[in-house]
Amino acid sequence: MACRRRDRKTSFFRIVRLPEGKTVFDPGCTANGRGAYVCKRAECVRSAKENNLAASELKVPVPASVYLDVAEAFGRQETGDLEPLLGFAVRSGKALFGVTSIQNAARKGNVRLILLEDSAGTRTRERIARLLRNTPIPMVSYRGVRTLETVIGKPNCKCIGIVDDHFAESIRKASHG
Repeated sequence: MACRRRDRKTSFFRIVRLPEGKTVFDPGCTANGRGAYVCKRAECVRSAKENNLAASELKVPVPASVYLDVAEAFGRQETGDLEPLLGFAVRSGKALFGVTSIQNAARKGNVRLILLEDSAGTRTRERIARLLRNTPIPMVSYRGVRTLETVIGKPNCKCIGIVDDHFAESIRKASHG
């Protein structure tokens, strides 16, 4: 819809107008009905939502929730296995939240990886940078569509320390594609 690019069907997200007139996101591209396709690229998803392009293509109103479903699918595509891994690490008690707790555990040699959200403030970035100058802990930048606080359910969380070798390695791999 947004860029008019031509490619295989699997290269696009599909929004479909079902025979009964309802408009839904069709992640499997299998629903019967008239479809409108959008590239799996951030700028195309954004343009489709901002300009309500699916409504023009399908000739019916498209609820905002449909675009939200597309954005969530895009987010899952961008973050891959990273968000579920973070959730598992949190639930299994292998994650620390906040700079102070990460600093304390790092001094004891317990932190295996630091995940820092791109939107973290200057003070948080400076404190993590100081810590990393004094310890050999790897750091990964988090650029997810959803914020860390949303992913893990902790308000104002901009950094996470992972204290398990296996989770740290899996998260490092997932964050680099």
